[in-house]
Amino acid sequence: MSLQGFLLPGEEKALQLTIFVSHTIAAPLNMRMETLYTLLIVHTLFGQDLFVSLVGEYGTAHSIPSM
Repeated sequence: MSLQGFLLPGEEKALQLTIFVSHTIAAPLNMRMETLYTLLIVHTLFGQDLFVSLVGEYGTAHSIPSM
């Protein structure tokens, strides 16, 4: 088992996600007909799963502020 990303209780970690959008979905996103969302499942060392809902804004790399 790999312990990459291992955090002790009380520690924090910031994540930055980059999503590549295909041409098929780019047009509906540009017209605001679709939204970007997913569910991130974090598996813990002792078997508990945490569910994090992620929602994103679509735009060019130049229009989205970096973290």
